[in-house]
Amino acid sequence: MKIVCLSLALVTVGICAEPSVLQQAMQEGLPLGPFRSLIAEAQAKQVPPAELDAALQRRLTALRAAKAIILECGYGKCPAPQQQELMVAVGRAMESRVPTEALRQALKAGEGSQTMRLQAAVEAGETLKLLGLDDPTVGTLMYDFVVRKLGRGEILRAVQFVSQQYRAGIPGPTIRDQLWNNTTTNQPRTGGGGTSYGKGRGRR
Repeated sequence: MKIVCLSLALVTVGICAEPSVLQQAMQEGLPLGPFRSLIAEAQAKQVPPAELDAALQRRLTALRAAKAIILECGYGKCPAPQQQELMVAVGRAMESRVPTEALRQALKAGEGSQTMRLQAAVEAGETLKLLGLDDPTVGTLMYDFVVRKLGRGEILRAVQFVSQQYRAGIPGPTIRDQLWNNTTTNQPRTGGGGTSYGKGRGRR
């Protein structure tokens, strides 16, 4: 499939790609940045057009689903830039096969929270999923990060600890218990209620 410039609007942001995908993204109010980065990477690696088109379709599907969950969980009134940044994080997590229900649980738990904090929790979940951590533990940890209201720096340190323990061969549930009892990681600020992925722990 030939790659063509879609329109003047797309040319101004440096995007040349299969028209129908980008037209749909624009019409549906999806962020164009993820498509632009995918196209740039494909061009640098000389990816065949058919493969690029398939990748663009997958990204379109993921961002559509991300937008639906964000609206479902009550973030439709957030400022557009913040909403789109969260949409990108959720979409990428979906592409990395973070369970949809885990993302939904974390977003619902964070209703009213700062989108940057939620974005950090989602990105952490994607990192742990790509590391190979089991889905239930990934979901539980994302939920924990949100209900404990951890900041980005605290989440990054927690992810580093979890990664080290996982590479040492420790099971996911045990790692989670160690995380919230380990004095080298940030202590939780608030308690959490139950979730389908596990029980939250109170202040220590």
